[in-house]
Formats: sequence, C-alpha cells, structure tokens
Amino acid sequence: MPKLFFTTSIFLSGVIFFSIPFFALAAYNGNSSGYTWGERAGWISYETTVNYGAEVAHTYLDGYIYGEDIGYISLKRDSGTPDYGIIATQIQTEVRLSGMTWGSQSGWVKFAADSSDYGN
Repeated sequence: MPKLFFTTSIFLSGVIFFSIPFFALAAYNGNSSGYTWGERAGWISYETTVNYGAEVAHTYLDGYIYGEDIGYISLKRDSGTPDYGIIATQIQTEVRLSGMTWGSQSGWVKFAADSSDYGN
C-alpha cells in the first residue's frame, strides 16, 4: 500500500507540474513579452531588446526570438525562398498562431501542435 501511494503521488506531482503552461504574451500594439519552453530548445525569449524581439502585427509576427540553446529564430515573413512566417488567426476570443520559422542552429520550427494546424 505505501509503495502504491508513493508511486501515485510522484505521478500526480509530475502531471501537475507539466500541466503548468509557459507562454508568451502578445498584443496587436507592437512588441511581445514572455518565454516559451521546448524540450530540445530550452527557454525561448520573446522579450523585446535592442537585438531581438517579436513584433506583433494584426495578422502576423515579425522580428526575432532568442533561445540560449538554439540562438536566434527568425519570425520574418516574405524573407525569400521559401516564404515562411507566423500567421495570427483570430477565432472568436483567441488568437492562434500557425506557420514555420527558421533558425540557423535550430532549423525549421513549426508553430502548431502535432495534431493541429495551430500552436497551443
């Protein structure tokens, strides 16, 4: 009985910890702030600084985000061939992100869950 209780407690602690969302905040008025976490990428910063930052336009993201483990990731659209970028689609009260970004150290980054066209 104590072993089952301990195992269940550890499992529930893990579920609760990994259920805590890490997110970046954005508004249609310009710059974003916050961080996201990726298992392979580590922490990625959306904070606006002199060298990088994600600019939020009405239907897309522009600029750069930065991760210590993967360097700069370009959010720029119409950046040559192939054309890529992050599109913001408003669905009722939510804004969902979709598209691809590029980083020289990270390669292609998809802004969507595995089973969705949109990011979470």
